[in-house]
Amino acid sequence: NLYVNKRDMKTGVMYDLMIYDFSKRFDNAKVYVADSGKISSSTDKKYLVFTMYSGVSFENLRDVNRYPRDEKVPYLRESFSMKEILIAFDANFKMEDESHMQNRDLSKNLKQLGSYIDSASVVADSLDNQVVKMLKKGFYSQALFSPSQVEKEQEQSQSEESKDLYTYYDEKTDVQKQSVLTSAKSKAATVRSELYYNKDMQTGRNAPLIGHKIEWHKKIAISFACLVFLFIGAPLGAIIRKGGIGMPTVVSVFLFLFYYSIDMLGLKLAKQDVVPVWLGMWLSPIVLFSLGLFFTYKAVNDSIMFNVDAWMALFKRLIGKKETRNYQKKEVIMYSPDYTGCLNKLRKLTTDSEDFQKQINKNPGYISFWNKDIFAPVDRISQDMENLIDELRNSEYNLIIAKLMDYPVFSAMQTSLMRNKKIRTICAYVFPIGIVVYLYNLYKIKGVKEDIALLIRVNGELSVEIEKKINKD
Repeated sequence: NLYVNKRDMKTGVMYDLMIYDFSKRFDNAKVYVADSGKISSSTDKKYLVFTMYSGVSFENLRDVNRYPRDEKVPYLRESFSMKEILIAFDANFKMEDESHMQNRDLSKNLKQLGSYIDSASVVADSLDNQVVKMLKKGFYSQALFSPSQVEKEQEQSQSEESKDLYTYYDEKTDVQKQSVLTSAKSKAATVRSELYYNKDMQTGRNAPLIGHKIEWHKKIAISFACLVFLFIGAPLGAIIRKGGIGMPTVVSVFLFLFYYSIDMLGLKLAKQDVVPVWLGMWLSPIVLFSLGLFFTYKAVNDSIMFNVDAWMALFKRLIGKKETRNYQKKEVIMYSPDYTGCLNKLRKLTTDSEDFQKQINKNPGYISFWNKDIFAPVDRISQDMENLIDELRNSEYNLIIAKLMDYPVFSAMQTSLMRNKKIRTICAYVFPIGIVVYLYNLYKIKGVKEDIALLIRVNGELSVEIEKKINKD
C-alpha cells in the first residue's frame, strides 16, 4: 500500500511518502517513510524501481507468529538518505500457456461445449436423484417418527388403516407430547440444514454446467442478434427519413442500450438459475426480433411513428387536452346548404345528445362498463356532427362559420380491439389491467360530459342563427 501526499506532474517526484509492505502478512509488515521519491522501470522491464530520499524504514527480523506473545521480537530500524527497493512487475507481454484456458467455457467451440453439457448433465441428474431420495426419506415421515416406527407403521398399514399424524399425537400424554414436539423441532432443524447444504452444493456443482450452456447459446444468439439489427436498421431508415447523424445516431444508441440492458438481465437470470438458460440468453434477440417485425410493418405501411406532431397529438388525446377548430369562409361556394334540413338535423342531434347525457349522468359500475360499450353513441353523435359541419361550411354567412368553430372535437373513444366482446371480457377479469383501463375511462367520461354539454349549447345557438337566416330569406 502506497500513500502520497503530493506529486509534481512535470518531474514525477512524489512527496511525503509512506509504504506498507504486507507480503509477509499483516503482523510482519515492512514500513517505509520518506520525504520524497520517484518510480521508474528497470531495464529488463521486470521490476519497478522505487527510489526514496531522506526517510526511515522499519521491519521485524523474525516472524512474530513464531514467538510467544510475552517475548519481545527483534526488529530493524534504518535511517537513509537514499534507498531503492524493487517491486516485481513484469511489463513484458508473454503468451500464456493454452493449457490454462483449455477447460474454460470461453475457449471451447460448439462441439466441445455440447460434449461437456451432455456429460455434466448426466452426472448432475444422477446426483439430484440421490439427493431427492434422501430428502424424501427423512423429510416428513421421520420428522415425528423414528425409522423403526416408520417401518412398523408401514407393516401395519397392509392389514389395517394406519394412524394419521393427529391421531398419533392426540393419543400421547402431555409429557409425551412435549417430547414429541421437541424431537420434531430438532429433526426439522436438521432437515432444514441438510436442505440448505444440498442447495449450496447443487448450486456450486451446476455453476460450470450453466456457464457452458450460457456460452453455447451465446455463440448462436449474438450471431442472430446481428442479423436482427440489420432488419431493424433498414426499416428505421425508411421511417426516419432524415439525413445527417442527429436522429439516426440517437435512435441507434438507444436501441443498442435497450438490447444491452435486456441481454445483461437475461444473463444474470440465467447465471442465477432463475430462468432456463436458453430463455435468458435468447431474451434480447427475441425482443429485438419482435421490434424488427414491428418496424418492418410500420415501414411497409408508410408509418409516421417518428413524426413529432403525431406523437404530440396522441399525447394530447391521452391527457384529454381539447383540440380547437379553425374554419374560414370559402372563397368559392359550389352549392349552398339546405338550411331547413340542417335545422332538422340540429334538432335530432340535440335530442340524441340529451338522451346520451342522461345515460352517462351517473358513472357506470365496473361490471356494466365492460358488459356494454358506453361510448358507442358518442361515435354516432360525432359522425352526425361532422357531417352537419361539412354541410354548413358552405354557408356564406360569417356568423354561422364562426359558430361552427365552437363545436368540440371528439377523438376515437375506443380502439377496434376494445370493441371486441371477447377482449372486453378478458380485460374485465384481468384485474390489474382492467381496473387501470376502467379508471382511465372514468376520466374520459368526465371530458365527454363536458363536450356533450358544449355540443347541446352550440346546437341551440346555431339553430337561432339558422332560423334568422330562414326568416330573412
